[in-house]
Amino acid sequence: MPVTDGRGLNRFIDYPYVLHRTDPLWVPPLRRDVRTILTPGKNPFFDHGEIRCFLAMRDGRTVGRIAAIRNDEHQRVYHDKVGFYGFFESIDDRAVASALFDAAAAWLRTRGFDTMRGPMNPSINDECGLLVDGFDTPPVILMTHNPRYYVPLHEHYGFVKAKDLIAYEGAGSGPPERIVRAARSTRADLIVLGTHGRTGLGRVFLGSVAARVATLAPCPVLTVRAR
Repeated sequence: MPVTDGRGLNRFIDYPYVLHRTDPLWVPPLRRDVRTILTPGKNPFFDHGEIRCFLAMRDGRTVGRIAAIRNDEHQRVYHDKVGFYGFFESIDDRAVASALFDAAAAWLRTRGFDTMRGPMNPSINDECGLLVDGFDTPPVILMTHNPRYYVPLHEHYGFVKAKDLIAYEGAGSGPPERIVRAARSTRADLIVLGTHGRTGLGRVFLGSVAARVATLAPCPVLTVRAR
């Protein structure tokens, strides 16, 4: 069912807190932050995009959610017919997941799209991607976390991989050659790093690791400043 009022939006925002309440590795986002992301006038994404939210209900209980997403900036750059989905959450039930994917796909078709890609929450500038490995570690900034069963739910519907998004955990102050080597070996499109950037005039904006990676990387590097 489509979300059409404030009560529905509350259900949409609250559902992950119910679904993942027993997962010790799930890091709950602030509800107000999610609401801001989904609210026109508060999120600049709506200047060039549209989000339509859907809920899956069973016996009066929420069992899943998804958002269908139109991103005009993507169309401006790539000139394709790709629409997006995101904010996907579901119980381990193929029928529920497929109904959610169907709802998002149907909405995207009315906007002229013939391909559905995701998850995007709601764009590559936010959390994106489906966790397919590393389920025993907590997520880092801008990386998603989901149950293992999300992978077969997607595969059963017919989704195929578009690209790999890889996160590495490292420590130490030396040059991070292993990150750069991994980026080269996997032909990575983007490296995402957290940075403190607290010491040294040459490192006002980037920490030592991030600065070195940015210098050596064979692809763009996105740094996220820690608060």
